[in-house]
Amino acid sequence: MDDSKRLCPRCGERGRATKPETVTHLVREPDRVGLTTTPAIFCATPACEVVYFDANGGTVLKQVVRVPVFQKELGPERPVCYCFEHSVEDVLAAARPDDSNAIVDEIMEACRKGLDRCEETNPQGRCCLGNIRGLLRVEPTRSCCGGS
Repeated sequence: MDDSKRLCPRCGERGRATKPETVTHLVREPDRVGLTTTPAIFCATPACEVVYFDANGGTVLKQVVRVPVFQKELGPERPVCYCFEHSVEDVLAAARPDDSNAIVDEIMEACRKGLDRCEETNPQGRCCLGNIRGLLRVEPTRSCCGGS
């Protein structure tokens, strides 16, 4: 796909290809009609209302996606792992003093067993572990007593 076709028509940032089944599972038929090509492109820009777009300018806004989109929301209760229903808050609370994380371990084990469904449940259509690791790099590790 021509790189210029991967630029979000709303914010101008480069998006990432998403498999058709992701859009099919997360966006109702009437709201995805505007997407005329496959694959749809996922826009991860936080301030942009567009979640998916295509090379012909079709868009899907975050308001019609069936789940809150991690990249588009701000609250600690927003989901970061869609397959196993973990929020940002859950992940931060599971951080250990040695920088390991109980939820990361749990997700990795479940994925090894083939229990993940990222392409169907995660709006970006891929594994959440990259988002979780990025979150853990940005957020300070919390101690059990609420300190940093």
